[in-house]
Amino acid sequence: MKKQIVLATTLALVLSSLYCPESQAAAKPKLSKTKLTLSVRKTAKLKVKNYKGTVKWSSNKKKTATVSKKGVVTAKKKGTAVITAKAGKKKLKCKVTVKAAGTRRTNTLDWETKNSYIPVITKKPVVSQKPAITRNPTKTNAPTSSLTPTVSETALPATDDPMITQNPTITDEPLVSSKPSETPVTPETTLPATDDPMITQNPIITEAPLVSADPWETSAAPETALPATDDPMITQNPTITDEPSDTPVTPETALPATKDPQQVQALTQMIEKLNANGATVTTDLDDEDTYTWSDEGKLIKITWNKCNISGELDFSAFETLVYLHCYNNNINSLEISNCSLLEYLNCGDNNLSSLNLSNCSSLIWLDFNNNKNSCSLDVSNCSSLTELMCYNSNLNTLNPSNCSSLETLWCYNNNLTSLDVSNCSSLIELQCNENDLNSLNVSNCSSLETLWCNSIVYNILCKR
Repeated sequence: MKKQIVLATTLALVLSSLYCPESQAAAKPKLSKTKLTLSVRKTAKLKVKNYKGTVKWSSNKKKTATVSKKGVVTAKKKGTAVITAKAGKKKLKCKVTVKAAGTRRTNTLDWETKNSYIPVITKKPVVSQKPAITRNPTKTNAPTSSLTPTVSETALPATDDPMITQNPTITDEPLVSSKPSETPVTPETTLPATDDPMITQNPIITEAPLVSADPWETSAAPETALPATDDPMITQNPTITDEPSDTPVTPETALPATKDPQQVQALTQMIEKLNANGATVTTDLDDEDTYTWSDEGKLIKITWNKCNISGELDFSAFETLVYLHCYNNNINSLEISNCSLLEYLNCGDNNLSSLNLSNCSSLIWLDFNNNKNSCSLDVSNCSSLTELMCYNSNLNTLNPSNCSSLETLWCYNNNLTSLDVSNCSSLIELQCNENDLNSLNVSNCSSLETLWCNSIVYNILCKR
């Protein structure tokens, strides 16, 4: 009986050890960040989560941003780049925006407080009754003037203070004499060597320095070169003005330019109309986060993101616009044909059905993604365009011809059946997957590094 119990228990333990619950499906690999903003010369590290294999890193614009084998991104110059991490068969992307490096500001040192060892000299210095005299001066037989203080030769205890010498006793009443007095010459005594720049080694002075009747009138002091220094904030022998001002010097600041009255009026009326229709556009035309004015008082930048704007937007009155950001609204029409200076346009996440760019030859960067009502986009006249984002927009046709400067084109997840980028000789990255492409022409694209498209198109129909 005992043997049967032991066998049953052993069998139960063996069966329980063989049973294990079904493991959960492994999590998919993903990047630690999908968007990254860096200043020039700054770095950041990307990681692939949920993946233990070898990751291959690459950058579509090495001149803008590079990435090391360990995923360290280094910003090179202003612009945008896409960092790709290949984890097995999975490709993960991170969009990197590189901004210009900030200007370092330095404060001007206050000579009197920051460099106390450099004397502040004025025209009328304060003269104490016992002026500082260096040790063991060499006396000459120079004749004394009409006012000659009597100095007694009394040795004082030694001191390390370079400004204190043998402390000669000066009588309150100077001797007035019509004849020069003859005084014995004190033998020269060499002072011990010192590195203190304030101690002069054995200077030659007259026994009777000239004393003016007016204590505020002093003779011109000889120019003395300051000791050499590597401190970039210290000026060697600065020029000292005769009359120092008690008022601190204020740096010159350019007065703000007067805003163009016609543009101010047009913008004010436009804002009132939008806000009356439910928008939340700020009416403060001095708000630097929303509006930027040039030195000539012209409007060059508008930022109206997520302002609940709906309907039509007409910017015909603002021909000086360079930057226009109006993404994530309900805009269905955008009039910018008069904005020939426009360089950056972000109108993604709206309800635009079309966009007239025929007069936007200066356009460099265009974000037109997530406009579900659109069907066509023509950028053939945008010869300066370098980046075009028009994915998730239900596009049937896309014309990037004559865009010889185009480097990045993201047009995936549309309804394109054909795409010709043969004239885009500078193209580096093309993402045209998730379309209905029957033909794709990438001939002459000698700089192309990254191509994402349907495998059948890539293998059979791509001409390069």
